[in-house]
Amino acid sequence: MASLIDMGDKTPRVDAQFLFNDFRFEEVSYAAGLHIPTHTHSQAFLDFCLSGACEEIWHRETFERGNATLNYLPIGAPHSSRFYKDSTFFQVVVPPAWIERTSETVRLADTLTCFRKGLPIWITGRIYREFIHRDNLSPLVLEGLLLELMAEVSRKEDSRTDSPRWLQEARDYLHVHCCQNISVDEISAAVNIHPSHLMREFRRRYHCTIGDYVRRLRVERACSLLSASTTSPSEIALDLGFADQSHFNRTFKAGTGMTPTEYRKLTGRASHKQEAQF
Repeated sequence: MASLIDMGDKTPRVDAQFLFNDFRFEEVSYAAGLHIPTHTHSQAFLDFCLSGACEEIWHRETFERGNATLNYLPIGAPHSSRFYKDSTFFQVVVPPAWIERTSETVRLADTLTCFRKGLPIWITGRIYREFIHRDNLSPLVLEGLLLELMAEVSRKEDSRTDSPRWLQEARDYLHVHCCQNISVDEISAAVNIHPSHLMREFRRRYHCTIGDYVRRLRVERACSLLSASTTSPSEIALDLGFADQSHFNRTFKAGTGMTPTEYRKLTGRASHKQEAQF
């Protein structure tokens, strides 16, 4: 594992660690200017950036990493890393036996996969909080959250869809108008499909209701704004179409397991005043 490579005064430092059932959860610090040459891991690897910036190279692809980005690295994936700033990462090493046991239901990519938004980021945030505030039930909670995370990682691998064009158009309509108050009738009229058929097929393909999907999109956009800007939570709530900040806080916590302030602190964007409130 990269954190065990001896690189003199730039050797990565393990700041916290938790082990159970061959899983390894670690918070690791990397010094600015550190370059880790091409290497592989004998286990699957999840790598979540808490702060800092780095560049990772997989074959001919280059991934620029910043706060709240997540990489999934399959077993034996050759890659190199270069750190531009002092950086802190939360890393989860997943044992091969667990990957094999879940492979019948979870189909994981065999290449490095980078996530910058969406459910994988939220779930990883919940895993990190459980790691920080763990108790005697944490192994059970962590393994359950990992299953949920791997299902989402697998879902990206299965994103090639055989959905009818009108259903993809309906989803695209939601992405454009998710911050507005829209009705099922408006969506069905936009794609020329009966509302009942639209709702039934949407749930079958995307495993949630249209309302749940819109709620997820709003929370996803809130995550991006919280991690990439200093816009206040109250302004974000207004911009994203929530009734008020209280409604925003409830919806955000239901989707991520954290309040907006907690999420902003996790991604390194909290102001001193906000940190004092946490």
